[in-house]
Amino acid sequence: MPSSTIWKFLKRIGILALRFWGGGALSIISLIVVIGYQRAVSQLIESTVTAVFQMTVVLFCYFLMLWSYYRTNFTRPSPIPEAFRLSEDELNMLKSQRGFLARAYANYLADLKDIPRGLNLCMRCRLFVPPRAHHCRICGRCILRMDHHCPFFGNCIHFGNMKFFLLTLIYAFVSCAFIVTTLYTIMHGPYPHFDKTNRRLSEMDEYLLTAVFAISMASSLAIGAFLAYCLWHVFRNSTPVELFIAIKNKYPRGSPYDNGAYHNWREIFGPVILAWFLPLSSTVGDGVTFREGRRCLPA
Repeated sequence: MPSSTIWKFLKRIGILALRFWGGGALSIISLIVVIGYQRAVSQLIESTVTAVFQMTVVLFCYFLMLWSYYRTNFTRPSPIPEAFRLSEDELNMLKSQRGFLARAYANYLADLKDIPRGLNLCMRCRLFVPPRAHHCRICGRCILRMDHHCPFFGNCIHFGNMKFFLLTLIYAFVSCAFIVTTLYTIMHGPYPHFDKTNRRLSEMDEYLLTAVFAISMASSLAIGAFLAYCLWHVFRNSTPVELFIAIKNKYPRGSPYDNGAYHNWREIFGPVILAWFLPLSSTVGDGVTFREGRRCLPA
């Protein structure tokens, strides 16, 4: 068996291991947090209505988070349309003229003063790369509207699963922040119906409650910071890859696809407001053509 085939096989196994490791870890941690939270709520809150309401909110958010996670995980990138692929003769011709094309394209960009949107070739995939697509070395293919490759999901974040990825972060943050807020209120807030002499937690439950609070606090801070960064890109209709290219090549850092925060949001989440909250496919477009916005402003 050729070494390249063995390498591809091992690489594929590694990607699958990362994919199931991320989902397994998320499921186990979520289960521990939910069980610990349920025990705290059931033992420390006398009002059945309040306890049921809080558990319902947490379970609903965790259900949507896990659903969104697995949609992100298992939504494969759409293939690049055949119209972008190069024939053998076209590929050889381009290879022979590569230096000239690079110089001509550099001069074109210097005049445009814009983020590159013109000629872009991928010799590995043997195709013209569509706008906003990039080659992922881990996946070994060009990805439509590539945002980044996420090891935790074992998948690229791309045109087809960007909405699911954001919903995973949103529901994870909301559930963790809700748990932190309610647990803090339970432990330190005024609860007239809470009789500490009759409602003491066991030592094991106290450790579990502390662990749940610590995990939720750390997760809400980390996820909240990362979510804010992702939403910053969403509202300006850019990706980390595009920003990196702009910084590296000293291009203006505005996005040529920016049509305002609301329209940028609708481009990913779709025109139907109810669909925004569910991990259902509602992203606008085909991943190849994008509506251009106002001209970039200098950074």
